[in-house]
Amino acid sequence: VSDLPDVDDEETRHGLSEALLIKAMARGAVIEWQGVLNSAGDAPAVVNDQAVNDLMDIWFIAQDFWKKYTASLSLLDAEGNVSGLAVNGTSAAGQDTAEHATTKPSRVAKAS
Repeated sequence: VSDLPDVDDEETRHGLSEALLIKAMARGAVIEWQGVLNSAGDAPAVVNDQAVNDLMDIWFIAQDFWKKYTASLSLLDAEGNVSGLAVNGTSAAGQDTAEHATTKPSRVAKAS
């Protein structure tokens, strides 16, 4: 691989890893688009890995994609599991939400 930035610099490494992550997510997520033209600007661009990478090289498009694509994760994180933290940090203080599992003999033959 050539033309890599200085990965010894922490900020550069963080930026590069973020850019690569966004591109990888976009390649897996984008199956069609509207309003994206080829380099000549005279026809719709074909959706392929290189075209998606090229689009994600435009920083404000990449950031907008990231925000919209991960918005539901932020909502899930904010929602949490609707349980407060236990004073001592264990789940033993919390109320059971399911009945205890019963123990049945295994159908697998015991090794001798």
